[in-house]
Amino acid sequence: MPNEEQNDGVIFIPPPEEAEWVKRHRDNITKMKEFMNHNHKRFDGLTLLQTYYANEDAAVSYLRPKRNDDEVRIVSGSTEKRLESIYNELLSMNTGHELHAFDKQDREIKELGEAMEDVITRTNELEMEEDIRAEALSEFITQPAVFLEETWEDKHSSGFNIGMPRKRLKTALEVLLGDVTIPLFRLYDQPCIVTYERMSHQALSRYFGKDERWDFVKPGMNLDNDIYGIDLTFRVGMLAEHECEIVKYYSVPDDEFTTYINGVPMKLSMGKMPTRTYGKPYYPISAGGAKRMSARFSYCRPPVMTLKFIQALTDETIRNIIRKFRQAIEPPRAVQNSSRIYSRDIFEAGKVTYGVDADAFKKLVDHDGVTQGEMNVLQMVREMQDEITSRNATQLGIQQGERRTATEIVQMQKEAIQMLGTLVINWNRFLRDANYNRIYNIEQNMMKPSGMIYDSISGGLRATYRSLTLKGKTLKGGKSGNSTVQFSDRDLTEAELLGLEKYEDKNSKRGQKINISNINVKAYKEAGVKWFVIMTSKPKQTDDLHQLMFQDKLNQAAGLSKVTMRQLNADRIIDEFEETWRVENWFAQTPQNQPSIQGQGVGGELVGQGMNPRQPLQTEKQSVQPALANIL
Repeated sequence: MPNEEQNDGVIFIPPPEEAEWVKRHRDNITKMKEFMNHNHKRFDGLTLLQTYYANEDAAVSYLRPKRNDDEVRIVSGSTEKRLESIYNELLSMNTGHELHAFDKQDREIKELGEAMEDVITRTNELEMEEDIRAEALSEFITQPAVFLEETWEDKHSSGFNIGMPRKRLKTALEVLLGDVTIPLFRLYDQPCIVTYERMSHQALSRYFGKDERWDFVKPGMNLDNDIYGIDLTFRVGMLAEHECEIVKYYSVPDDEFTTYINGVPMKLSMGKMPTRTYGKPYYPISAGGAKRMSARFSYCRPPVMTLKFIQALTDETIRNIIRKFRQAIEPPRAVQNSSRIYSRDIFEAGKVTYGVDADAFKKLVDHDGVTQGEMNVLQMVREMQDEITSRNATQLGIQQGERRTATEIVQMQKEAIQMLGTLVINWNRFLRDANYNRIYNIEQNMMKPSGMIYDSISGGLRATYRSLTLKGKTLKGGKSGNSTVQFSDRDLTEAELLGLEKYEDKNSKRGQKINISNINVKAYKEAGVKWFVIMTSKPKQTDDLHQLMFQDKLNQAAGLSKVTMRQLNADRIIDEFEETWRVENWFAQTPQNQPSIQGQGVGGELVGQGMNPRQPLQTEKQSVQPALANIL
């Protein structure tokens, strides 16, 4: 603890054992910060800071103020509209995750992978990840990089910790990289990473007010103190008088982590990396970029930078057309007699001016305005723009002709995704890395006991663990229901497993399909689980499209049934029908001894003959715990 008599409790002086640590961190942060202000050829000769704001302006078609009254200001907005098209295409895809778990012997634990998929999906729902993903996508297509920081927020209620994992969006200006020659997909190789954010002093006190060094944190810049050659007023950015900056310094190779608030290292957050998986530190940050610029450069080239030059050509073409249009209406004139000064007001419509000779003026430019040839040039420029951006009727959602079938609509959507190519691959990679961080966060925090309760059987206290329920999941058997994943520190007894099965069967008979999985966290950690995440992308199916696809699928199945002479399963067809049209109990239970039925398909087409009678669905129990027990 610093000597308060020495610094009068106003200025924080690092104790000797921390001085070298703090100085090394500040030197690294200073070098990382300087990169933002250096011109770089990959940014077209601009700095990262200038590039960021230029991209931001282009993305919203910023129209700067006039430099003079005669200037023709033009922003065609083509970049903004194309970005909207890309944004909608990527956002409209079903970007999902598949998790595969493997033990120490590299044997897959399928039930565990399925259970953790549900856990991640549910935690994403609880934090409203769709909003975060939408904002991250905007940064992804407009800026050289975008980052997601995985955090854990503790929250206590009635003696239980109900905290949840959270993602925090970080822009390219809020994350500093230790080595900009390392590409983004190798973020784990960075020597150090710094995150930056600003917050009011009052709001920040709720989080760090209990730290013994909080009293040394002064809001604003405070640039008038320098003791013993140590910069005690170290700041990464500019601050208002009521603001503080939070700088988090991560270093995996050195296994160091510190939070600096207005240059003061917080005591409670100084030490080893807090984010660890199986004892090893990792960066809780995922990074993404649209298109790489070099194998030895971290930052990427977003679509907005590719579109800027062609928009500049479009804007210049339109600007010249407008200038020529103006010249045709008000051509510039020369005056033979230089002894008098004439105002341009004399050329106003209906204006009467005395003592002016019409022959005193001579046109300097004489043409009839914009010609068809010049309009052809504008059309050519626009075609160049469409070619560069791979813009076509499919991507614009233009459907020409008669009503499309489900197959044609899906094919058009697939073609639109294929045109995006690299963007889709890198966007999925970005989300994949975020899912890995979420898995590690769950392992480190959610698998801990959430509280203690009294056990009437043992007569003592026992630890309780969290559980999560995902609604609307397609369970085994094809019917939608709820999937509950619960954590525990032991295997379930036979009585407990039997009770769960009875509970599931009881709800299944009521039409509420439920599947309960149990994860033994002790067995999980002993198994040394390794994860493999796969991202899947496909167009979203709207209700109308889903219904069209069901119709096509049903008719094709009917034709196949007729050829192979194999009966269709009425139970599965009715279940999917009710799921597709979101209706319940449209079909009564068929007696077991009723003979097979014949029916007509959608649109009068033959669906199939000899359908099986509707059978009650059997509840299939799924448990992660037995799967882990088998491999130990």
